[in-house]
Amino acid sequence: MQNNQLEQYKIAWSIISELFLDNQLRVLDLKHIANELFKTSFTEKELNEMYYYDVAPICFMNLQNVAGEWEGFDKEWLFSEIQKNRNKNQIIFRLKCKLMRKLYSPLTLEQWAKVLEKLRELRGAG
Repeated sequence: MQNNQLEQYKIAWSIISELFLDNQLRVLDLKHIANELFKTSFTEKELNEMYYYDVAPICFMNLQNVAGEWEGFDKEWLFSEIQKNRNKNQIIFRLKCKLMRKLYSPLTLEQWAKVLEKLRELRGAG
């Protein structure tokens, strides 16, 4: 992955991770997430891949923690953990993610769908 491309991924990963903060997401927060993702060049398919395979496997436990992170994840930690997972055997890792999806999807899937809907609106308006 080239440096410029990696920076774009880091922006998207960081923004998507906001769905997993231990706070009450409001419509304004979801619009902010969609607006920031709109600034990237990623397709909806690529963003879904990042949500399901990069960010969610690392961040979903925060929502099950009584005193979870609510201000924002440490970006270096987030990026490092995502890179570790990307270096694993992808067939096995993705299978594991699909099994884990039952744990983290109910926590943020509705919000993620709203973000993608707002993103589609932005792209349609552009």
